[in-house]
Amino acid sequence: MVPGAITVFKKTGVELIMESGAGESAGFLDAEYTEKGVQLASRKEVFAAADVILQVRSPGANPEAGDSDLALFRRGQTVIGFGEPLTAGETSRKSELRR
Repeated sequence: MVPGAITVFKKTGVELIMESGAGESAGFLDAEYTEKGVQLASRKEVFAAADVILQVRSPGANPEAGDSDLALFRRGQTVIGFGEPLTAGETSRKSELRR
């Protein structure tokens, strides 16, 4: 999520927690998020606290962290992101088994 979109979410009263450094590859610094009221945390802390996870690259589309993310998901947690279920079938099956 780009920092400019955070204002809309904050109007709904939602609390936002983000992995520190998550916006850097897109050119957004942590300070831009904290100025808008986003709490920064480690990846593990985000997965533990969030009811909804927004990911640009979900398991299957994220060869760097996708498989390790599977262990962090909780039952009932919602994930919104871009995956590759047709080209990463094994990861998609692992994620389905965790439900």
